[in-house]
Amino acid sequence: MRTRLLAGAALVALPSASMMSAQATDAAIPAGDDTIVMDIFDVTSSKDYGYLRTNSATATRIAMKVQAIPLNISILGGDFIKDVNIREISDVLRYASSASGDNRMGIRAPGNPATPSGFMKLRGFPISQRLRNGVSRYTTHTVDNADRIEIIKGPAAIFFGLGYPGGVINYVTKKPVSGKNFTGIGYQYGGSGGIAGSHRATLDQNTTLLPKKAAFRVVGAWDNLKGDQDYEYQKGWSLTPSIIITPFDPKVFKATFEYEHTEYKRNIDDASWNYNENYFKDYYNPSASLLAAAGINPGDSDALAQWRAKNTSYATWTGFKRAELGDRYWAAYRTAARGAYYNAIDPANPNVPGARIHDDKWNMWGRGSWGEQKEDVIELTLNINPFPWLSLHYVYTREQGSYEALTATTSPNIDGNTFNYSNLSWRKDCRTGNNHQLDVVVKKSFRGTNHTLLFGGIYNDSRQKYYGNGPFIYNNIPGASLDYDAGKSANGTDNIPPWYNQYNWGLAFQKIYNRAGIQLNSHQLYTQYDPAIHVMPDINRPAMTLRNIVDAGNPRRDEQYFNYMGDFLKNRLRVMGGCRWTKSWSSGGQQASSNPPWFAGCPNMMYNLDPSLYNAYGIGSTTNTNPPVASTTLGSYYLGTFAINRGESYMVGASFDIVKDITLYFSRSQSFRPVSARGAMYDIGAFSTRAADKNRDPAGELARIRAEGADKVFHPEKGINTEFGVKTSLRDGRLTATASLFQLDRQGEALDDTSRQQADPMNYTKTGEYKSEPVNGGVRWYSNSSRRRVEGIELDVIWTPARNFQLLANGSWLWKAKTLLDTSINMDPAYLAGISATVRQAMIDKNYYTYDFRMPGVPEWRFNLLPSYTVGHGALRGLRGGIGMRYTSVMNVQNSNLYDSKHGGLTAGNFVAFDLNVSYPWEVRGFKFVTHLTVTNLTDRDYCEGGGDISTNGGFNYAPRRTWVVGTEAKF
Repeated sequence: MRTRLLAGAALVALPSASMMSAQATDAAIPAGDDTIVMDIFDVTSSKDYGYLRTNSATATRIAMKVQAIPLNISILGGDFIKDVNIREISDVLRYASSASGDNRMGIRAPGNPATPSGFMKLRGFPISQRLRNGVSRYTTHTVDNADRIEIIKGPAAIFFGLGYPGGVINYVTKKPVSGKNFTGIGYQYGGSGGIAGSHRATLDQNTTLLPKKAAFRVVGAWDNLKGDQDYEYQKGWSLTPSIIITPFDPKVFKATFEYEHTEYKRNIDDASWNYNENYFKDYYNPSASLLAAAGINPGDSDALAQWRAKNTSYATWTGFKRAELGDRYWAAYRTAARGAYYNAIDPANPNVPGARIHDDKWNMWGRGSWGEQKEDVIELTLNINPFPWLSLHYVYTREQGSYEALTATTSPNIDGNTFNYSNLSWRKDCRTGNNHQLDVVVKKSFRGTNHTLLFGGIYNDSRQKYYGNGPFIYNNIPGASLDYDAGKSANGTDNIPPWYNQYNWGLAFQKIYNRAGIQLNSHQLYTQYDPAIHVMPDINRPAMTLRNIVDAGNPRRDEQYFNYMGDFLKNRLRVMGGCRWTKSWSSGGQQASSNPPWFAGCPNMMYNLDPSLYNAYGIGSTTNTNPPVASTTLGSYYLGTFAINRGESYMVGASFDIVKDITLYFSRSQSFRPVSARGAMYDIGAFSTRAADKNRDPAGELARIRAEGADKVFHPEKGINTEFGVKTSLRDGRLTATASLFQLDRQGEALDDTSRQQADPMNYTKTGEYKSEPVNGGVRWYSNSSRRRVEGIELDVIWTPARNFQLLANGSWLWKAKTLLDTSINMDPAYLAGISATVRQAMIDKNYYTYDFRMPGVPEWRFNLLPSYTVGHGALRGLRGGIGMRYTSVMNVQNSNLYDSKHGGLTAGNFVAFDLNVSYPWEVRGFKFVTHLTVTNLTDRDYCEGGGDISTNGGFNYAPRRTWVVGTEAKF
């Protein structure tokens, strides 16, 4: 029966199986042999010990042996999470093969279930979703209550088919344990980069309320952490109470209720100093060749003044530098450092910049920046098994999440003395969602074979609000606005009256000066901040954090799935397959009207808005031409607002036991991601005006581009993974390994179709000049036939020869990570001959960076090693220690002339990092304690863990410095 149960459950096989996990808790290790102790949705085995997990529950929807899954799944257990000090979602992939990380996750705004924020990748592509107990999350991803973390590589085609094809991260929370009472409390102290003072406290309390009937558990954590830069911190707490009720036989009925409250506020520096030092030197003393490259005669008496008038930014200086060197591909960013540099004051000559000072604790995000996430989640799970052949699993989740951030970056001014608080921004996002999920499993055996059907569905109904970017009002600073004349209009850019110099706005009350002894007004305090003489200003002073909603929507998702699994040849051969159908829509999409026309409308705008008001709301029922041209749609911008996106995902696979402990497997899976773009972007009014100017019929031209597919709804992107592999579970499962050979394609990104754009007559002026500017009357054509491919092999090994020794080793070789087709590139000679020299060169450059470079953020080689040994005898009995090693080969940061790796640009990867973890159990008067020491980045190495993505263009940022944590946990 046990064998049939596990084999039948294998029908849910998802994307991929390797084992990395960690030691099961005492409560999770039953006595006796490896028999199943819970129902089909919850499996535990006595073989789950050390860094070994033999079963996967949530990732595949139904508990089953990893050995039987025809894909690659890694499971990080509780002790592994503790040993390597996993605190953030960016830490999860630290020891995963074929992965690249992203240390910029701490301050990012959330994405949505299909497009999560950040550049973390598996197998070369972004990770599709981050889940909690199999349900999508919008904001917070804390691991405070994680019992294990499942990493699913490749398209999660059957159960999580919506999103990017890189993979899925799923958090499985700790559950109450019936029949046991235990308490665990812990305290940790640590530091990073020479800054100590981080505190963390944890609680884990389990109580049996009624023997074999009900149990209660509460898990909590409190953090007051410091980073390795100035003003860095993370403060917050989480609390997760849960209860399990089994009024009947737990194999027949089980109800679990869980509530989670999480809130964290942080200022985390996610940038590095990438500026070329010659940029600041050249401001004061440019070479003759650099002046000539800027079109300045070096012999002119005012050559330096001309140079400073022209050389106004880092991008401008980079352009002049390329011209001087005769290398248009010369990389703009070539070096990196922690912190920042600025000029000291030369006491002998204050007007001349002094020596460069390196402040390695500088926070590029600026004093007062913060990001805050809050989450309240209610989860109800019902497991019902009314008959031996029927099992039902229902989960209701209600999530209320919010993200709020006040941020600014401290960018250096060209003089090398001062800094400018740029990118001042306040925003807020809120989301409330209700998610219903039902799985039904039907099992039947006949003629020596077992057959299992799993079918079910998900319905998600959410409400999402966006409060927009708030302006910064410098007259909020005390005393700054006392001379303000409210009768005159204010400057819309920074809300400072344009006459503030004339009236010395606020200067009578301001006593801060620059190096030349000139008073600074409140605006200049933030744009000319001088660290040599000023205290870093706090951006909370001028911030306005009370804003109306500027955008709101009601996203919904409806999914159904059907899967089959059968085992044959006396359970040696398992065959499986399934499909998933997904529909998502927004029910009117933008439903706020405080910022027309871009965020304009009313509740269910398309359905309730009077068509006569379309023009007022920027939708356009008619054009602004004379005579007007009727619009039969809402226009290209709004088409995506009301569109219903549909997609399908599927998987087929099989696993075959050559002998008892060696299994071959094959699988092919396909995921999808909605494409919001349409066949073309165009403005009806401007398009019609251009048509009239070209003596063409506006209505006829509008009909033409629509007939040619301007309003065509694109099919979704696809992620297609084909995989072969072998798995072993030798020596009674003490030596497990997964080797997988895969090919993963991402197809169908919406990209410019330059051939069609160049051929369209509406993209030419009356004089015959090519001018593709949709807002000025042209039409911007798109296509979604692109393709990018990653091919490689992964090997994951867990060796546990004895309970006091374990070795985790994995690696990957991704020999291909390239673009096969990008329709935004047109190298046809006829096309190149018909466009301007500037546009032609831009196309040549794009071709070069797309096809001649490896995809960014994808390491060719990755290798991880983590041995752990526990002393079994003597005075040091129980002392455990492990040293981890991580290697990642070089990666491109961004495929552009900003980071051109063939012309001196910065690269990521190319590092070996070490981690240390030690623990020792001890006892005092019957109370048991365990003291842990974890050191990440033991040698304090400077390295960057990942790069950007093709379409989003990431940047270079250093991983955290050496971080250490020492703590003690008491269990009783």
